Amino acid sequence: MDVDSYHMNDSGEMEQDEMGVICCNVVSVGPECKYIKEGDDIYIRNVGIAPVPFDYRGYWAISEQNVICKVVKND
Repeated sequence: MDVDSYHMNDSGEMEQDEMGVICCNVVSVGPECKYIKEGDDIYIRNVGIAPVPFDYRGYWAISEQNVICKVVKND
């Protein structure tokens, strides 16, 4: 997932003061994911997430259990 609102270094690792709840945009999901899909905006607990550095951007791999809620847009 790509985090737009937080400055991250090239490795994708978080600083201790960045721990908490974060709004993210989902860029990819695994086959076991039931409720979240690519393109969703979600809020996550960033505890136990794994940094995945790719193309000099900070991405995180998380489990679906770390998702607090999904932002639903009513058109």
